[in-house]
Amino acid sequence: MALNDDSYYGTLAGAESYFEGSLHSDPWDRASLVEKRKALTTSTRQIDRLNFQGCKAVVTQPFQFPRNVQPNQVVPQDIEYATYELASCFLDGVDAELEFQNLGLKSQKFSGVDTRYDTTVPNLHIISGIPSRAAWNYLKPYLRDDQQIVLVRS
Repeated sequence: MALNDDSYYGTLAGAESYFEGSLHSDPWDRASLVEKRKALTTSTRQIDRLNFQGCKAVVTQPFQFPRNVQPNQVVPQDIEYATYELASCFLDGVDAELEFQNLGLKSQKFSGVDTRYDTTVPNLHIISGIPSRAAWNYLKPYLRDDQQIVLVRS
């Protein structure tokens, strides 16, 4: 399958515009066109694994957005921005799986430097497979409350 704007949330032009105004856009700026499209596709796949409020607007649509709870049933701009932020994170070499494995790390020592980590506070964005805090902040308002039970009659 060819990677195009139908393979991910947002558009390549939208991502270029988003990063044009960003201070820390080096990973995006250095990436090739193919790498950018792959990063956007990977980001969309990671985002679609989350538990969002509502249901797909159309059952057969390929992605989780638009949702039936969104006005006009469009993909919210926040979801596109989260995709761009996560893509940049992946282009910078961040590995979601490695970040998850590192949650259990309590201390690390290298040369004369000893670092200790607080493992009592869960990093929900890392646990959820979203290693970018900026992307997580865009996604969080759309997530279903894990403490809530939703019954669906079919």
